[in-house]
Amino acid sequence: MTPLDAFRDELRPLAVAAANGSPEPPAVAADLVARARRFGDPATLACALVTLGHAHQHVGALADAQAAFRAAVPLYAQAGDEHASVEAQVELGYSHYAAGEYPRALATWLDSLEQVRERRDLHHGTRVYLGVGKVYYALEDFGSALRYHELALQLVRGLDSPKLCCEVLINIAGDAYRQQHFDRAQRALAEAAELLAGPVSNHVWEAEVESYLGLIHFARGEYPAAREKLDHAFAIHQENQNLWGKSHVLLALGRTHARLGELERAEACLTSADELAGQARLDNVSRQAAELLADLAQRRGDFAAALRYCKRVHALVAGEHAAPPALHLGRQVTERLRRGVLRLRMEHARRRLQSTSGAKG
Repeated sequence: MTPLDAFRDELRPLAVAAANGSPEPPAVAADLVARARRFGDPATLACALVTLGHAHQHVGALADAQAAFRAAVPLYAQAGDEHASVEAQVELGYSHYAAGEYPRALATWLDSLEQVRERRDLHHGTRVYLGVGKVYYALEDFGSALRYHELALQLVRGLDSPKLCCEVLINIAGDAYRQQHFDRAQRALAEAAELLAGPVSNHVWEAEVESYLGLIHFARGEYPAAREKLDHAFAIHQENQNLWGKSHVLLALGRTHARLGELERAEACLTSADELAGQARLDNVSRQAAELLADLAQRRGDFAAALRYCKRVHALVAGEHAAPPALHLGRQVTERLRRGVLRLRMEHARRRLQSTSGAKG
């Protein structure tokens, strides 16, 4: 075995774990990149860079994640691996999305969609439409988000990709939950849970399933059941050290404890949620936590603390207003999406006809 082969054997399981939501710390991944550079093999270096991108994204260092994913794209192309090059570009889009850079995310995905169309690549086409649905979700157009995600589900049903199917199902659950279509959300979560109990391994998604179930219980006024599910979700995120997940679940737990009259636990959860959200630059979570902490302070008669939290809310809201205005999908972008959807549907129909003809033969 050559030194390059030995390094690849070491890198491969770490890359798979990173892609499935459990990366090594960024320092470890950066060392892998430094070692990969010494071999001068573009595919190996690209794989290490994507692994580093996932590691940075896991801890909220999104600019560093984007730089790593962006650097991997041409290296994979240089190595002749167009599939992996598109995958890295799709991940770059997701990193822009996580940073709230929705125009950049859409532009990245639409660029990759041109390659997807040429290669008749339904797998990455599905991932692109999954991402487009996420953008609509972020814009609070949950109906459009659900339509794109249901389209993604139609496409992925024809592929042998339980991992991608699981990801789509969890996003459908989120869309349906926000529209209070709880039965649809629970069906999607049940199917996702079956996949996670079988061929799919992803701790982030395991926690998301538990978290959405907890949120549904909360929406129905079933607060003890909500607390149980959210506690389980937090335990998974804690073990996996997922900053984004912990901050969101702690916010939901704070609300739940408050409804149950467990005010000290509520305050502890919300304070932790605010701290973690600050580390991950999740201003929306920080604002909601501060609003709830102000309410708790008023309820216990600590008006000085309530005023401090109210000032924090106003500061966070002012920061949101100072940010660029929310993305509105222009006519040109909408038309590109429409054409892309049509092409993917035609390719999906073509494959179904081929499989039907083969079965008859």
